[in-house]
Amino acid sequence: MELGAVDKVIYPVGTVQDFRNKDGATDREALLSRENGLERWTNETTGCGWTNAGPITAAQSWENCGDFSDGVQEITQDGSLWPLTLGAKATYQLTGSNQAGDTWEDTRRCEVQAASNITVPSGSYDAYKVVCVGGSSARTWFYAPEVGTVAYSWFRTGKGMEHDIKHVATILPPSS
Repeated sequence: MELGAVDKVIYPVGTVQDFRNKDGATDREALLSRENGLERWTNETTGCGWTNAGPITAAQSWENCGDFSDGVQEITQDGSLWPLTLGAKATYQLTGSNQAGDTWEDTRRCEVQAASNITVPSGSYDAYKVVCVGGSSARTWFYAPEVGTVAYSWFRTGKGMEHDIKHVATILPPSS
């Protein structure tokens, strides 16, 4: 399968996305704002909120995310995944802290590893597979040009599968 270069999908503020989680329930994520290159999202189902620079990037801050204390991290990037093409690579240096007093430094290495067809509840998509490995975790995204993220999984050593979501729907806000 061949996919050309794929740019980030830039959703308008107010977009909601429904994902089926590893327990079979549907989580709804909403884009609340975009400012200075950062997106502010919330999971309306769980109350977890986060700020990041868009898809396939580490969160710069988060709160109310279950077992994870509210936290922040600084991110330094070397290389770029965008536009997505086979073999594109980026490395992220992460330095962070949380309300529990934990601090960390980590290196996350990401690569566009394959183009494949993936079927999720919203349909079948030709997508790039992006894998990021760092510290004690591995994250995998499937990213389709027409939808953005169609599947995401996060595995942590010693914890098992943290997230395993599949795209159900993207609902754009009404045009003004």
